[in-house]
Amino acid sequence: MGLCAAVCLPPALLLGLDILRNSQLSTAARYLLPFHLGMILALSFYLTHLLHAKSPSSRRFGQGLLCSLVALCILSYGFQLQQPPKYQKSRNLHNRAIATIINQMTTPRLIAEPAQTMDLVSLSLDLQPHTQIQIAASKGEHTPGNHLLLEPCQPLFLLNPSAELIAATQTSILGQVKEAYRPQKLVPNELALSLWQVNRQCAAEPS
Repeated sequence: MGLCAAVCLPPALLLGLDILRNSQLSTAARYLLPFHLGMILALSFYLTHLLHAKSPSSRRFGQGLLCSLVALCILSYGFQLQQPPKYQKSRNLHNRAIATIINQMTTPRLIAEPAQTMDLVSLSLDLQPHTQIQIAASKGEHTPGNHLLLEPCQPLFLLNPSAELIAATQTSILGQVKEAYRPQKLVPNELALSLWQVNRQCAAEPS
């Protein structure tokens, strides 16, 4: 009983802090490592006790519990294979949803600011090869890469743009910028990327 209490205490404390501070400490795996290690030790001790018990019913229960845990682990691994990797914490959790919108277009252009360079690299793993990626020049820079050499009626997206980039895009392209995707956050301060689309006025093709 004391071992179970010691094992369950860390996640309970983290959950309590999340409720009080509106944070998400309990979702960070590194804070739950003591809990995971404690659970493994507690289950190992309990299963060993059951599997070596004198009572046949206890041994059968231990064998069933062991098989159930193995099956649960396999199902969990299979589920995790379908989830986006969390190598950028919560920033890239919605990459596939963002990429789905972009991949529906023909030869789209995706523009982001230098601060989102790593986000572009992460997102590019889910984008179609024909997607064009451009990093906008920093504020005050005047480089050839700062000009948008767009094809006629080329779909244009902005990844997590600042207000300055939105204003500059609307001024240079004369198109309205609208939000195309914003994930629902678990907590207000959660880091998440948004996608914006530029509605360009395409010239009518001659008949």
